[in-house]
Amino acid sequence: MHPLRDLIDVLDIAHPITFTVVFLPASWLMIWRLESLLHRGLEGTALGTLVVPYCSGLGNLVFVFLL
Repeated sequence: MHPLRDLIDVLDIAHPITFTVVFLPASWLMIWRLESLLHRGLEGTALGTLVVPYCSGLGNLVFVFLL
């Protein structure tokens, strides 16, 4: 179901450092791509409207879906 989590379990490397090593590149990748959207002309407000609901809970997801 979750290949990265399953791989970490199989290799028995479930440690906070492992999750930090996975988290930091994923965060960097997301920030890098969001910055590229800003440089291509997408305004910060529109970008926040697209990204924030997915990071802040089910209620906001339902709200965005309804809109």
